[in-house]
Amino acid sequence: MLSANSFVFAQKKPVFTNADTLINQKDIVDYLKPIFIKDTVKYNQRRKGISDRRVYYSLLPSTTGVPGGGSALVTSTNISFYMGDRKKTTLSELYFTPYTNFQGRYVFPLRSNIWLNGNSWNLLGDLRFLIYPQKSWGLGSNTPDENGTLINYNYFRFYETALKKIAPNLFAGFGVNFDHHSSIHAEPNQGFFESLKPFYDTLNPTSYSTGYNLTLQFDSRKFTNNPLGGMFLSASFRTNPSFLNKTGSWNQWIFDARKYYSFSNSMQNVLAFWAYHWRVGGEYIPYLDLPSTAWDPYARTSRGFYQGRYRSDKHWYFESEYRRDITKNGLLGFVLFANIASFSDFKSSNFARWNAAAGGGIRLKLNKFSRTNIVFDYAFSKEYQTYYLNIGETF
Repeated sequence: MLSANSFVFAQKKPVFTNADTLINQKDIVDYLKPIFIKDTVKYNQRRKGISDRRVYYSLLPSTTGVPGGGSALVTSTNISFYMGDRKKTTLSELYFTPYTNFQGRYVFPLRSNIWLNGNSWNLLGDLRFLIYPQKSWGLGSNTPDENGTLINYNYFRFYETALKKIAPNLFAGFGVNFDHHSSIHAEPNQGFFESLKPFYDTLNPTSYSTGYNLTLQFDSRKFTNNPLGGMFLSASFRTNPSFLNKTGSWNQWIFDARKYYSFSNSMQNVLAFWAYHWRVGGEYIPYLDLPSTAWDPYARTSRGFYQGRYRSDKHWYFESEYRRDITKNGLLGFVLFANIASFSDFKSSNFARWNAAAGGGIRLKLNKFSRTNIVFDYAFSKEYQTYYLNIGETF
């Protein structure tokens, strides 16, 4: 475990970041001062909640449960930095979390949430390359376990969206989206293929989805990876026109709402709620581009379920989580959470079944200035259980 501070912009005098609240806060670096901080003056400033840094690094090599089941060797890297006056600019985030399970799966994702000076622009990026054998069960929220069949495929994704500030905390913008699945091959399973008919005769060996999105977003959170309060609302419409897609046009709508209630000014004591709706429609939607369990942009929904366990054209998801410090200095904390989700019958608005999961976890403060935690969660549902070791909160 490593949490270190660096800077890219020189400043004439220290900048105070929440010094009134950080003066009593501790993280791992405070307890590992001889290793990370040799300068006594800088250490004393840090202890008082003073920082002249603009970039904060957090690194966590670990063996952990991963989306899709099983365990893998993961290196989670978080880089947090300010692109302007920190009193008026939200902390930007870069996440790079490559992993392998040494069983044919290799994942290289780079995600970014960049805030320019004064939050004038918000730039959202999602770049991935995956070699990703994974089970799938067919269409709907009531597919039997015996339908599970392994699908081998490679996946390349490029998403980039630029949002312009049009009012306080309100943004609107445009983005491009490209998905490419290749070398798609499903193992023989009669139950799985029967569940696809009459909508899919088979799975094509290659699929492309190319389009653009229009997004409206409201975000009043100060720290996006671990909010103390505020609200996040996003409505995004993506269209994949037929002139860019040989299989025909299709559209996608995503609605994302999160609310955080804080009950303390000096410590973490937060109740958080998350609602998520994802739906698609059109002439032909590639099977692997359909809404599916834990395939939201950050693969954070449905803790306690196997990734890809349910799949259809409409999806509702709800989660709540309680977060609280255990120690007064914020070094240790805990969370309790529960979620529920449903997928409609394919090409229908009938949500016949809801699937629930719950769990809890421990938090260890990795970097108090970026509010980055080491996250250890255990989650379970009726048919599955797993653990997660990450950097940053789930939502």
